[in-house]
Amino acid sequence: MDLTVTASDLPDENENRRIRSTASIVAGLGYGISDCLGREGAFTMLDLVHEFPASFSSSSTGRTNRALFAMFGNVSPPKALPPGISPNRHAKFLHDQFLGFFQGQFKYKDMPDDEHFLIDVLRRSFLGLHQEIHNQLFMSSARKNSTGTVGSGGIGGGGSGGHGGGALSIDPVTARGGCSGLVVYINDRKLFAANVGTSLAIIARKGQPRELSKRHCPWDPAEMRRIRNSEGWVSPNGMVNDEVDVSRSFGYYHLLPVVNAHPDICEWDITDQDEFLIIGNRGLWDYVSFQTAVDVAGTTNDPAFVAQKLRDFAMSYGSTGNIMVMAIRLRDVHDKTIVRSSTMLEPGLAFPPIQPSVYQPKQNQMVVDKSVRRSEPEVAPPTGHIALVFTDIRNSTHLWEVNHGMPAAIQLHNDLMRRRLRECGGYEFKTEGDAFLCSFPTVMAAVWFCLSVQVQLLEEHWPKEILECEDGQPVTDPAGNLIAQGVSVRMGIHCGTPFCVQDPVTHRMDYLGPVTNRAARVSGLAQGGQITCSAEVIREINASVFETIPKTELSKFQPAKAIDGVKQLGVVIKDVGERRLKGLEVPEFVSAIYPSGLEARHDLGMEEVTPARYLNVTHMREIGMLCLRLEALASGRILKPSLTLKDMDITLEESEEEDQDHSGKGRWQELRVDPENVLPPMTAKWTDYELLMTLDSFTCRIQNALQSIVKRFMTGRINAPNVLAKLEDAGMTKETLNVVGELLGYV
Repeated sequence: MDLTVTASDLPDENENRRIRSTASIVAGLGYGISDCLGREGAFTMLDLVHEFPASFSSSSTGRTNRALFAMFGNVSPPKALPPGISPNRHAKFLHDQFLGFFQGQFKYKDMPDDEHFLIDVLRRSFLGLHQEIHNQLFMSSARKNSTGTVGSGGIGGGGSGGHGGGALSIDPVTARGGCSGLVVYINDRKLFAANVGTSLAIIARKGQPRELSKRHCPWDPAEMRRIRNSEGWVSPNGMVNDEVDVSRSFGYYHLLPVVNAHPDICEWDITDQDEFLIIGNRGLWDYVSFQTAVDVAGTTNDPAFVAQKLRDFAMSYGSTGNIMVMAIRLRDVHDKTIVRSSTMLEPGLAFPPIQPSVYQPKQNQMVVDKSVRRSEPEVAPPTGHIALVFTDIRNSTHLWEVNHGMPAAIQLHNDLMRRRLRECGGYEFKTEGDAFLCSFPTVMAAVWFCLSVQVQLLEEHWPKEILECEDGQPVTDPAGNLIAQGVSVRMGIHCGTPFCVQDPVTHRMDYLGPVTNRAARVSGLAQGGQITCSAEVIREINASVFETIPKTELSKFQPAKAIDGVKQLGVVIKDVGERRLKGLEVPEFVSAIYPSGLEARHDLGMEEVTPARYLNVTHMREIGMLCLRLEALASGRILKPSLTLKDMDITLEESEEEDQDHSGKGRWQELRVDPENVLPPMTAKWTDYELLMTLDSFTCRIQNALQSIVKRFMTGRINAPNVLAKLEDAGMTKETLNVVGELLGYV
């Protein structure tokens, strides 16, 4: 209910009753909220919304854009709570005291870096209130009154009066309980979100969810490490010390420091691409995905309708606990014209006349994925000069055979592909297993699609089984930046005028001919995470994005939205070179493109081989150096490794002078050479087979060098027959004697 209450005293508002006094416009932002008590009928969630006056912070525009949105509580009351005891005491205390405590922290501006001042204020507010709840529960009333940090409202229900210096009377369930908390503070075009527990916030940006908070789940690897370092443990059912199912929260003081109230804080710059801020508790996010929430927000401009719709979705999907949803329209930050939405929460505003619905027959479509029904409508199949995109998951056959997380991963992959297709204006004309065959009316729309898919694949929440396997484990560049994780998708782009024909079975447009064949071959050259492009596509990128060459005859048809999208993502071009394509006579100059920041994938994907496991590259280099030294000795020289050409030139000049001075009397000369120039280019990517072939070559060269040394320096100095006779008398076998005879040059 959206009410305006002018009275300052609300005697009926207590831990089990709430009276909202929030308008539908808060600090110039459209606002809506909806909640549900759940099956148990217990009131366990409280919301807090406050608009700061202009005097709180100076504003040059004369219009305040500063507000605080928060929610505190749990999805359901504790099971062991005795009758007659409120399950909402922690949340009520935070609801009453957070605003005053938050504003009080602005007096302690002792941080030298003003940029992170608000982050420090939120952190201090969470930790300070966590301590104050403890004081209310366990400290004496005298100690509580002496601190004087927080107002008189106590969690124990005793008000400002003490309890004779003893501990406050509180039931054991409340003393061992706690609650989640989420606070979002908007300061002009800056947004700060802090949370502990399971209440989360997301931003809808161009049809995609962007997470502002982190769910503190004990199974999270980072949280599990922190819990173990704090001498805690996680039970098989995901409970911290087998008691609570969150790793951070207000309360739960008997589990400190394993469970604490240190918040995760996110700083976000609000841009004109941000549409809605959606805040919800666990009763929403356990049943409604982030993407579904963004899809619902994209169907209307009314935040109240968004909140109601999401609450109804959660209830229809099986949520039985307390549900609380807030929706804030962030478009109003940039759009100064405020228009109040006509909703059922605002009586007195006229509704537009209802138009009679017109019956539209259902069309026979192949794509019936329910996850994309609320996204952009599918475009008509393009014809004429178009761009074709072929995609495929690397090593998908192997993943299906050995990885149990593949069914969930393929669903995430398909949802992402179809969603981005509709947003970028693409048409899915065929699928072959996990491969997508798509067409686009323009080249830049195809490039925008491929770049955005690669970026979002990196941000997707892949199953744990995928992230732990060899093909899906996280990969970082030399700077430590994440460049790959999860399923790896290879893509190829080619443009032209294919032969268009409608499939008689699926009634979808299909594309045939040389253009389609060349597009398939170009995509076949891509490795995991790569986007290979033909020369025509690269030419259009240079003309429309980089503007390094004159505009092509098709540049005027490229949509500005796609060009802006490519520029925002950034594109890096890496030349692959001219390649002969299977079954095609004319070769193609192929290039690979990457989103900005992911160009390090180029070095990863060029050679997909299994590194050596049994042979060592370092040892192989040592054998190679031994081979070079023996070969130098066989030619009457001593090897001196040199790393510069200058040293080699000086050595050659000295050798010539030495030959002239001594007239060839000297036997040994120095041979200075860089080993990298004469040894095979062995790298860590070499396989065992390649190293084995190199070892065989070194063995033959060493044997030849030893025979040459023996024949050159030992012939005539050793009585070979006498040596062999002595060895035969000592009991050496004939096979060994033959080998020794060969080494001595006696056959």
